[in-house]
Amino acid sequence: MADDRERYGRIFHEQGRLTVNAERPKPFHVCPWESRTTEERELDMRGSAAVAAQAIADADGRVKAQLVAIGMHLPAICDALRLAAADSTYGARAKRYKAALVALGCDEKETADG
Repeated sequence: MADDRERYGRIFHEQGRLTVNAERPKPFHVCPWESRTTEERELDMRGSAAVAAQAIADADGRVKAQLVAIGMHLPAICDALRLAAADSTYGARAKRYKAALVALGCDEKETADG
């Protein structure tokens, strides 16, 4: 594959081929990838790039919403992690909770009451 987009262009083309024939009583001939011209392949690769770009944009919106939700609940999450670290009977488990506190930016010196 000379073009990095070819892999996705193949998927895009094959899905289109299946979709075209799924609803037809008599299958419509859509040639396989290997038989397509350079221009036809380019169209499939551009189509797959457009789908990928939209999927990334959609995912970005979901991630931002999740980060806002985590931010809203961060004080409660930090309190729960502090309590879990303090009550943990196993050092390895407490270490994981403390690592999560650090990763989330929770001030370990704060008490559960604030």
